[in-house]
Amino acid sequence: TPAAARRTARAHYQVGLLQAALENHASAETAYEEAIDRLNSLIRSEPENDEYHQQLAQAYSGLASVQHKWEDSLRIYRQAEDAVTRTIELNTNVAAYYSSRAEIRVTLSDFRRADQDAEKASQLEPDNVQFHLNCCKVHLLIPSQFRDLDRALEHGRRAIALAPLSGEAYRHVGQLLLYRNFVESIKYLSKAIDLDPNDAGAYSTRARIYHAQHKHEDALADANEAIRADPHDTWRLLRRAQIYVSLQEFDKARADFTEMERREPLNPQMYGYRAAMHVALGDYASAVEDFTRELEFRPMRHHLYVQRSIARFHLGEHDKSLEDIKTALRLEPSDLRG
Repeated sequence: TPAAARRTARAHYQVGLLQAALENHASAETAYEEAIDRLNSLIRSEPENDEYHQQLAQAYSGLASVQHKWEDSLRIYRQAEDAVTRTIELNTNVAAYYSSRAEIRVTLSDFRRADQDAEKASQLEPDNVQFHLNCCKVHLLIPSQFRDLDRALEHGRRAIALAPLSGEAYRHVGQLLLYRNFVESIKYLSKAIDLDPNDAGAYSTRARIYHAQHKHEDALADANEAIRADPHDTWRLLRRAQIYVSLQEFDKARADFTEMERREPLNPQMYGYRAAMHVALGDYASAVEDFTRELEFRPMRHHLYVQRSIARFHLGEHDKSLEDIKTALRLEPSDLRG
């Protein structure tokens, strides 16, 4: 029956979530694919059912998150976007659908449309705290040239007004203020921690500020608290690794980088930060390897070619160094560092 098929599809999806959390990616992939097969079968029998299309989008997003190749992940995220777009075509007045598509579009670097979707969700349900927080999240994830900080802060403060005991709301405002005022940012982040001593995001962001202020011991203490509160988030390891580099505790930094690579091999930023550590240590061969790995994900980032060129120059690979400079200048002719 359709009801039994819905339950089965949902069960496979939940298994996928669990296996992904346990880092059993192969098992998670199998479970998500089973959910997708069941949902596609349901859609064939009820093509106008918007809930099936939304659940399909969620299953595709889950499947995309456990891929080992970035190009496969992007392809599947586009399928998720198509599914949720069809959901919205069938029912244009559900705020959660727009919010879901906003998250997918951020992943696909479609920042303008992600912002539009998040705003639409908050307009449909103006008293829903979560949708105001989602608007903050979009602006925290997108590059600065697309960020409307004042509008994002309005959403964050509206969330605090609606839920004055929400640590998450204070954290989002604090994270946004990171780009404007460290003192104010720390005030909101500390309030978030007071409300929720297990708020890993608040600890991690405050660690970032202390690190920028060269308060490395304070930064390390907060980074450790973030990992205690959320040991599964690999970004916490990246933050601590950077702090260890500043403290010149390179063996500990290397251990965090290595663990992050094991957990999340498709994260380009990890390779860039580790390459910078290799440069600081004079290990230019390892730096070239990591810059090259990051360039596989970010081939249009001209500054990475400049950095790899410098490392290659130190290795005596002058021809390759020159080629990197030429590539950098083709991508960004105004950059005269070459």
